[in-house]
Amino acid sequence: MPKVAATFVCPTYNGAGYLAETVESVIKQDVEDWELVVVDDGSTDTTESLMRYYAQKDRRIRYAKLKMNQGTEAARNTGNDMANGKIICVIDHDDLCSADRLKWTLKHFKKHPDTDIFHGGWVECTIHGIPQEQFRPSKITRDGYEAGLRGDSSMLFCHSTAAYPRELAMKYPYMDVPHMTDDLAALDDWTERGCTFRTSNRVLCGVRRLPMGQMQKIRASKGLPQSWRP
Repeated sequence: MPKVAATFVCPTYNGAGYLAETVESVIKQDVEDWELVVVDDGSTDTTESLMRYYAQKDRRIRYAKLKMNQGTEAARNTGNDMANGKIICVIDHDDLCSADRLKWTLKHFKKHPDTDIFHGGWVECTIHGIPQEQFRPSKITRDGYEAGLRGDSSMLFCHSTAAYPRELAMKYPYMDVPHMTDDLAALDDWTERGCTFRTSNRVLCGVRRLPMGQMQKIRASKGLPQSWRP
């Protein structure tokens, strides 16, 4: 496949119930120079038939299925390896991209080519995708990250709004770190390495809070109340 401006990389595992809406939100981008790579981490639901339909319908959509469940990090790395875009946009299988997400992402990297990780604002949604609460990103620093681990920081970062050069993804692949989600492990790695973060207050994505989501599992393990929205 020829080079494109950006690749949306979406790992998925048994996410067919939300995945079609996620794919449609990418298709509706107001910039057409993109591809979507969906990496199936061994799903047992209807993900494969759904994605084969979309791949046949739109040549910009590509689908790969791992032979066995290997974890989100492996799926992201596989997708990043497959990417033809100079810029990689992070997306999860239940996210809803704003129609102008790619336009603003590409505009930022054109203006600030030295950026390692670009991220923006987001809206927390119900399980049905209905917007509830808007959040603005924070300035990301190593000190702020470490303070957050101690519960002493209000630093806000949404991985689902993030984008980075493919070159950075090849240099610093996602790592499977015990007791960390893939996004937290990535933030740990990026801040430790001194990567350059830049932000936009523009809303780039809608993020569902699901009762079975990874963040809810972590909250439960720490005795914290659930934050999902029905």
